[in-house]
Amino acid sequence: MLDAGLPTRKLILCHMDKRPDFALHRSLAQNGIALEYRTFFRPKYHPDQNVWPLLHRMVEAGLENHVVIATDMADVPVWQRLGAGPGLTALLAAIIPRLKNIGHPFSTVRKLTGEDTAHRLARAETQKDSRA
Repeated sequence: MLDAGLPTRKLILCHMDKRPDFALHRSLAQNGIALEYRTFFRPKYHPDQNVWPLLHRMVEAGLENHVVIATDMADVPVWQRLGAGPGLTALLAAIIPRLKNIGHPFSTVRKLTGEDTAHRLARAETQKDSRA
């Protein structure tokens, strides 16, 4: 992909927290790639031992612009496997408060929860809008 001219700034690799290898994540991020983390509520991935420490290390390394926080909570079968929760509000009700309680500033929380993703996915304006 990179040989075809795709800018790394436009890449977001999903489910990366299933492989919580900090050296790998740091290398990818330093090359401009964003990494999506979403196993916060998946006990089989041991989020307290894997995703949370990985996320903290990425922020400490100044790579919060390369981390995208998400959840798989839109899938009803997942809710059922997890005991009818945490549901669609999981990001707002659980993840963001925990980020704040850990001590991450509001600006970092915003980057992790969508601000940087919006910038990554925004279309660069290369010509005037023909409707203007």
